[in-house]
Amino acid sequence: MTVNYIEGCILGACCNLVVRHRRKIPKTQWGDNLIHLERFLTAHGRFPHKPYSALHDTLFHIKAGKESLDPMRRLVSDKEHVKRYIAATVGEERNVPTFAVLRSRKEANDYQYPHRCVIKPTHASGELLLRREGEGLDKRRITSWFDLDYYEMTRERNYKGLLPKVIVEPFAFDREAPDDFRFFCVNGVPKMIFYDQNDNTIERFRSVLDTNWEQLPFSLKCQQRSPPPRPCCLDGMLEAAARLAAPFSFIRVDFYTDGNRFHVGELTNCHAAAMQTFVPRDSELRADEFLFEE
Repeated sequence: MTVNYIEGCILGACCNLVVRHRRKIPKTQWGDNLIHLERFLTAHGRFPHKPYSALHDTLFHIKAGKESLDPMRRLVSDKEHVKRYIAATVGEERNVPTFAVLRSRKEANDYQYPHRCVIKPTHASGELLLRREGEGLDKRRITSWFDLDYYEMTRERNYKGLLPKVIVEPFAFDREAPDDFRFFCVNGVPKMIFYDQNDNTIERFRSVLDTNWEQLPFSLKCQQRSPPPRPCCLDGMLEAAARLAAPFSFIRVDFYTDGNRFHVGELTNCHAAAMQTFVPRDSELRADEFLFEE
C-alpha cells in the first residue's frame, strides 16, 4: 500500500534512525528484515505487498523470509558450488571453465595466475578483477576478499556463513566483454531478458525483451536502447534457463554468449537487492502484470 503524508514522515524518521544505527542492529532475522525494509522504503516509497504478484515484492520476501535460507539458494550463491548445479542440470559444457579455486590467503598469494584471466570471490557479488595479457595484479585486493563478509554488508542471509574462496576463470569465449544476457524466471518460466550495453560513457543503457525477442515498454534503472540481433542460441538459453529455474519461485539466470554458443555465468537470487526502480517510474504495474501473468 502507499503511505499518506503523516505516515511518510514517520517512516522517513524511522529510516533515518535505521541508517544511523545500522552497525548496532543485531544480526538476527528481525534485525536483517528491519534493514531490508528500510532499504525497500527508501527505494520505492511504499511497503512491500503480498501476495507475490510483483517483482520487487517477490524479491523482498525472498530476502526477508525463509526462502533466503533454502539450501538451494545458498548453493547457487557460491560461485564454486553453483557450477556443480549447472553441470548436473544442463551439462558441464555450459560452465565457464575453472583454472583454480583458491581456499586461503597463502594459496591466493602464491598462485601463478594465468596471463589472461578473470578473478573473483566465490562468496560475494559485484567484485572481480580482469587480468589482461599478463598485466600486474593487485594481490592485496585479492587476499582482502578473504575478510569480506557479504552477509554483513547486505544482510542477505543466503550469503551467511559461506566460506571465503577465490575462483580463477578464463575469459568466456576468450572475449573481454562477451554478450551478457540475464533471464528473469518466475516459477520456472523465463519471462524477461536483459541485455546491458555500456558504451564507455557515464550513462548505461539496457535492452529489455520478452522471450520472443520483442522489446518491452519498460526497463529497470537504465534507459532502453534498441536490442542487438536475436542470438542464434536463444532457444538453447531459454531451455537451459527453464531447467535451472525449476526449483525456484524466482531466479535470474545469467548467460555469456558469442551468439552461437553459450555458458551459464551465474544464478542470482535477488536482482539488485530489490532496489532498482522501473523506467518509466509509472510502468511498475504494467511490468508486474507481464511478469506474473499465468
